[in-house]
Amino acid sequence: MEHFYEGILPDYFDYQDLYSMVVKEAIDGAKFVEVGCLYGRSSCYLGVEIVNSGKRISVDFIDPWFQYDDKREYLDKIPDRDAYMTFLRNIDLVKGLQQRTIRLESDEACSMYEDASLDFVFIDGDHSEDAVRKDLAAWFSKVKSGGTFAGHDFYFPGVNKAVNEFFSSRGMEGRVQGIGSSWMVRMK
Repeated sequence: MEHFYEGILPDYFDYQDLYSMVVKEAIDGAKFVEVGCLYGRSSCYLGVEIVNSGKRISVDFIDPWFQYDDKREYLDKIPDRDAYMTFLRNIDLVKGLQQRTIRLESDEACSMYEDASLDFVFIDGDHSEDAVRKDLAAWFSKVKSGGTFAGHDFYFPGVNKAVNEFFSSRGMEGRVQGIGSSWMVRMK
């Protein structure tokens, strides 16, 4: 299947090498989760890589698909039907992909998974320091030994600080690898 992700905007997706690597290294029957999907640019890339690998890899795409109304004194989350429907149309183009689309907040969705049940988790949701800390704490135990835990926008100060402090507090500071704009940890 030919990649078509480049036609999906916005073009924040720059971790193709990381996604290609985890698919190549994955075992048949692996389980992946992508947290933060928006319109599906990265999701479609990952999906095509999985289909082209010939491996039975299932992937769950998790996002609340909210927009934020910052014209008020506080941020109000509003369901973003357009983004959600665009994602569904885009991911539907990846024929043969074993996937689920889960429209929940990250912390709600993680309760659907057993500890040590996932081979790959990629975090690209809310980029605030507090939200990244919550995502790390929520998903860390879900990644199995030998799996990969990763995320995007490592150059954001809040993301970098949250990731480094989280893994340092677990004696894993030397295991955080920067890969382009992303971070990655191989779980032992």
